[in-house]
Amino acid sequence: MGNCCVGSSTKKSRKERRQNPFAPQDGYQTNNQILKNQPKARILDKYVLGRELGRGEFGITYLCTDKETQEVFACKSISKKKLRTAVDVEDVRREVAIMKHLPHHPHIV
Repeated sequence: MGNCCVGSSTKKSRKERRQNPFAPQDGYQTNNQILKNQPKARILDKYVLGRELGRGEFGITYLCTDKETQEVFACKSISKKKLRTAVDVEDVRREVAIMKHLPHHPHIV
């Protein structure tokens, strides 16, 4: 007798293992939100997005300019498609909570 490798008949595909908790169910789009009780203002109504500044695990940060005041900011765009697990969603919520509690600083929006 020797060692052998046998594939499991119950092995899940990569897609099955990494389900997006915010993906459409049964072919229709749900209205799930990552951040509850947030205004649904469209970013592009207030800001002009510019060049890409950087990339992270869940999104891309862009240079953006306020259409009224011409102030320049950084805007982080987070892709819901990349939030595969409940842990990913909690990581994003925790990051937002931390940012909300940062002290006022000219380089932090």
